[in-house]
Amino acid sequence: MAASDKNLDSEKQIVEKALDLHKVYDTVGELVRFSLNWRQRILAGYFVLVGSLCVGFSWLHVHLHNWEWLMPGSGVFLTFIFLLLDHRNNEGYRACFEAGAALEKHITPSIEGGGPYQRLAALSSNWRWYSHRVAFSILFGLALMFFFILTLYLIIEATSR
Repeated sequence: MAASDKNLDSEKQIVEKALDLHKVYDTVGELVRFSLNWRQRILAGYFVLVGSLCVGFSWLHVHLHNWEWLMPGSGVFLTFIFLLLDHRNNEGYRACFEAGAALEKHITPSIEGGGPYQRLAALSSNWRWYSHRVAFSILFGLALMFFFILTLYLIIEATSR
């Protein structure tokens, strides 16, 4: 009887470990959704910010013409901050992809080609020119250049009056 009790305890531990892995796997899924939701919020917040800077610039252009360079100057700083936020968020969900891929190897080792996290981890580990990260970097990079050139132009214009 002692041998069968050991087998039951061993099977019970295996089942408990599998349930724990599934709970962790579900948590990874929640973290991925959370991170991707933050990516959407970062982008939406950035566009709201750019719109606010445009409104502020138009007000300064009419009322305080020599200080209108403050809006695109703020745009340089804030664009850089949003770029950092996006890159940090990107690191978070890539880490979730890798954690999910590691869990999938233990939960379902027999699936050919791996589960969704294994595929996402493989996609995110290879650099692609058409990825979201590259698209966002181009967007923020162009905005940085635009705001920087506009700031320099407006400072030179304000000092030459």
